[in-house]
Amino acid sequence: MSEDQKKMIRDVHFDGLLKIECSTIPAEFANWLMGKDFKYELDVDAINFIHNKYGILEGSAPKIEEIIKRIKNNKDANEDFLRSWLMIAVSTFLCPPTSLGISPRCYPSLVDVSRVKKLNWCQFVVDQLKVAAKKINTKNSVKGCILLLVIIYADSLAVENVQIPATMPRIAVRTRKLLNEAIKLDMNHDGSFGKLKWCRTLLSKWMTYLALYPQKLREIWHQRRRGKYVKL
Repeated sequence: MSEDQKKMIRDVHFDGLLKIECSTIPAEFANWLMGKDFKYELDVDAINFIHNKYGILEGSAPKIEEIIKRIKNNKDANEDFLRSWLMIAVSTFLCPPTSLGISPRCYPSLVDVSRVKKLNWCQFVVDQLKVAAKKINTKNSVKGCILLLVIIYADSLAVENVQIPATMPRIAVRTRKLLNEAIKLDMNHDGSFGKLKWCRTLLSKWMTYLALYPQKLREIWHQRRRGKYVKL
């Protein structure tokens, strides 16, 4: 990826995704965190636009690997590169589908790439997590940015003797090694999690958005609000 292409990504405020340090998700921990209770839509005009741009046959969806190949072959910082890169960002990180294809539901937001930075992507990610959490009992797989929940939870733990940098964005800090250390310390004898106390200062920051989170985080918060936290 050229510097001009990276700048194009920075200009639409997606550069944080270029700094992700954790390449895999701690599956068992993420499943526990999700719990057991618990404009992204089809648009004909947007579908036709993308199909024409990418030469896609009607009734089919482009494969993720095909779009990745298209990105690698594009050496220019143009709209085609940015649109393709955003497709991959949405389909592999922000709201990955259960298939290996690009979901046409992301098309409406990517028709006019000049508007991408004006869209509320944070709310989109949270909304998709809420939808995924409600379907947790009926699906064998979960769509949504699970790494977000994992990092929020890990960041709120009062972990002793582990140096956690204060760097922003947080995805640039939380390597899989750091996550594993926090998860191990938070594990109970029965294999469940929730052993550690929470940092009050971090909780106040995250719980501003409490109503947006899945049921599991709300349950954990209510269990711990009676004093199981430490003030840093």
